[in-house]
Amino acid sequence: MKRKWVVGASIIVVVIAFCVYRIFSTGVFVPVTCAVAGWQCPVVELSGYVAPGYEAVQQTFLRNFKQGREVGASFTAYVKGKKVVDLYGGIADRATGQRFTKDTLSVVWSSGKAVSAIAVAVLVDRGLLSYDDPIAKHWPEFAQNGKQHFTVSDLLSHRAGVSWVDSSVDVSTITSLGAMQDLDDVLAAQPANWAYEEKRQAYHCLMGGYYVDALVRRVDPQHRHVRQFIADEIATPLGVEFYGGFGKNEDKATLSRMSRQYRWPSYHLFPRVLSWSFVFGQNEKLYERFWGEPLPVDAAVLLGVNNASSAMSKACMNHMRALDLDPTKSELFWQVEGPAFAAKANSHTLAKIAAMVGHGGEIGGVRILKPETVRLLSEHLDERFDEALGRRMLMLKGGFKVWSASEDEDAQFVGWGGNGGSVILWHPTKDIAVSYVMNGMNNRMFDPRATALVLSTYHSALASTAKD
Repeated sequence: MKRKWVVGASIIVVVIAFCVYRIFSTGVFVPVTCAVAGWQCPVVELSGYVAPGYEAVQQTFLRNFKQGREVGASFTAYVKGKKVVDLYGGIADRATGQRFTKDTLSVVWSSGKAVSAIAVAVLVDRGLLSYDDPIAKHWPEFAQNGKQHFTVSDLLSHRAGVSWVDSSVDVSTITSLGAMQDLDDVLAAQPANWAYEEKRQAYHCLMGGYYVDALVRRVDPQHRHVRQFIADEIATPLGVEFYGGFGKNEDKATLSRMSRQYRWPSYHLFPRVLSWSFVFGQNEKLYERFWGEPLPVDAAVLLGVNNASSAMSKACMNHMRALDLDPTKSELFWQVEGPAFAAKANSHTLAKIAAMVGHGGEIGGVRILKPETVRLLSEHLDERFDEALGRRMLMLKGGFKVWSASEDEDAQFVGWGGNGGSVILWHPTKDIAVSYVMNGMNNRMFDPRATALVLSTYHSALASTAKD
């Protein structure tokens, strides 16, 4: 009897070990039934276009899916003003089986910050404001409580001391463009998070976008919200789509193209976070050697999320909790007006906008910015430690981050990235522009899926240029 019990227990242990192994070795977005039993496995159907010489990018895109790191995604790249990659595939909505296509729209989170910054660049280009202007020159009320010296460039580069506001914000305020203007008095009255003379930086995670919106409305002769300004002055001329919040009366055909977003399953996330914290002593290099991939959440987020007084919590997490913003509650989140965190677009849109900047302000015969404006927004600022993101960052005058795709100093792109993994990037000298958009959420600022695609595009572009 005892022997039978031992045999039975051993079989159970082996089965459990096998299941655990399969779950952790088949990818975070592979359904458990598929990982364990090969049942209900999603069929990966990829479509799109790849120019000759860029086949490696397609293989990288496919590998992300085969490794179970994607639900649905798209990737678009331009080189010298020409589209060379436009790939898409996977699932936009697991419940309905809706495919992720070229026209699928997604919440791109902070990648929208880059587009808002380009909108400000258009205003600079037209001589309506300067990056060195004090914000209070165009918005006098902003000067309250120690904010009188902060400039437009400070606001775009997360140095304007408005990373967080002390007043609570009702979610009903930000699901309506008209009501959003009521927020202006709260924003203007907010005391500076630090003195101008301190020269500090902390990511303007959520609230910074509302400050940009208020500034744009005051400078634009038509007093448009930043998302309407982007639609009229950037997206429409380029023939692409860019949206803010979707009202209750939004066109159903547009809403039907929205993808739903999916977080890492807790049974994948928690063991990794716990091992980083308790087994590897919060050492990311040791963690990466063991798991074979970077930590799925930026360390600064993990360290700051449970510390209400940290810059990360005050700038990002506290506001997210107060607004009850959950990307998995799709319909509510789609209504939100959040220029810094809730833009809706696709990789085709973001890559073409990035290509316009990287190509000197013009693409396809449509000029949005003068070359001298592009050079101006590309000027480097002094490197500073970002107190919210927990890392040193080299920013440009126009509000973009210098991002190194690898240790190769030449592989430095500029732009921004969003929660979940989306990116909008361009190379300042090699005329390469890319965007990656997905609905399988990774919580790193620039995650491995995007990095692999950007590097593959970069090396393919260099090889193709050498042949020419």
